[in-house]
Amino acid sequence: MVRIQKRSCFKCCIRPSSDISKLKLSVIAYCSDLLQIIYVARNAKDTCVSYYHHCKILEGYSGSFDNYCKLFIGGSLCFAPFWSHVLNFWKRRDQPNILFLKFEDLKRDLPAEIKKTAHFLGTELNEARVSLLVEHLSFDSMKNNPSVNYEAVMEINRKFKLTPADGHFMRSGQVGNYKEAMSPELILEFDHWTQENLAGSKLAF
Repeated sequence: MVRIQKRSCFKCCIRPSSDISKLKLSVIAYCSDLLQIIYVARNAKDTCVSYYHHCKILEGYSGSFDNYCKLFIGGSLCFAPFWSHVLNFWKRRDQPNILFLKFEDLKRDLPAEIKKTAHFLGTELNEARVSLLVEHLSFDSMKNNPSVNYEAVMEINRKFKLTPADGHFMRSGQVGNYKEAMSPELILEFDHWTQENLAGSKLAF
């Protein structure tokens, strides 16, 4: 999420409340003094599984899951390489206009992360408001929310057979779902790849 706080974002062509999760930091560097950036990172294995299903149902990917994982690790997909993207924001996590969150922390303690985000945005929430947001931001609530669940897009895909696969944009929302999709050997490969890229960064999932 991007929040414009100083002046018009016309020159940098980024809408208020835009999703920059798929943009490289260099794209928004020009506007960095205009924006408040909330960056949510997720462990690489779950991200890969999630993006695989995304590409199947929305972009028409028809290859195997194992081949997709090779593309993911090799940095050959859109918005890659994965760790370069994540670490660019992690290294800037102490900047006053950047809040770095982890999906796993959101799942572990959503109320605490809501309060942290509210504080970052310059507001404080009472417990009643936090409880309302916990319900609103739950996976089940978002899955049934047409503003975010992409069901309108999915229905167009189904109607006109634009992609061969069917499914739901809001699919699982769980931590560790990769265990159901990846072989032990593939998990080990991802773990080694993660360790190599995160060495010395103090970032862990």
